[in-house]
Amino acid sequence: MHQNQVKVECDFLILNSLAFFEKARPFMERHETIRLYLDRDTAGQKCSQYAVSLSKKYLDESTLYKQHKDFKSLALLEKAFASDTTDARVLMELDQLYKIQNYSFKQRLERLENHLSLVEQRDDLYLERITLYNQLGDYKKAK
Repeated sequence: MHQNQVKVECDFLILNSLAFFEKARPFMERHETIRLYLDRDTAGQKCSQYAVSLSKKYLDESTLYKQHKDFKSLALLEKAFASDTTDARVLMELDQLYKIQNYSFKQRLERLENHLSLVEQRDDLYLERITLYNQLGDYKKAK
C-alpha cells in the first residue's frame, strides 16, 4: 500500500434470509456503522425499521434503489426468459416488472418489438405494445 493512501477496512455480510438477522446482530454491532441494503418488500422494510430503532449505527440504504422492490425477481425472470425465449407468458411478466420498476417506454417497446411473434400470441402483450406506442406519441404505429 502506498504511504498516501488511506486504508479502509470494512466487512460485508450477506444474509440469505432475514431469519438470520438476530443471529448476525452481535457481529454487525461490533462495527461503527452498519449499512443495510435489504429488499424493499414489506419484510425488508420492517427489518430495516426495527434495526434503525435499535441503534443509530444502523443506516437504511434501501432508498438508493427505491424503484426496485426486489432485485432477485428481475434477475430470475430475465434468466427464465433467456432460457426459453419462446415463452410469451414469461415475456409478459418480465415486461410488467419493467413497468413497475419504471423502465422507459422506449426500452420496453424495443424488447416487445424484438419478440413480436410472442406479442402477437397474447392480447395483453399486444395491448401493452399499442399503449407504449401511444405513450411515445407514435399514434400511426399504435394500431
